Amino acid sequence: MTERLIRAGDVRLWSEDRGDPAAPPVLLIAGDCQSARFWPEEFVAALVPPP
Repeated sequence: MTERLIRAGDVRLWSEDRGDPAAPPVLLIAGDCQSARFWPEEFVAALVPPP
C-alpha cells in the first residue's frame, strides 16, 4: 500500500494505492468534510481485493 499527499494550490489531497496495479482503478470520494477513514475497511477490501 502506497500513501501520498498531493498539493494543488491551497488544496491537499490524500491518496492510497491498493491491490493489483494492472486492475482498473477505483476512486472513492467522501463529501461533507469526511476523511478517508470514513470508508469501512471491509467495504474497501470488497472493492479492491489484495493482489
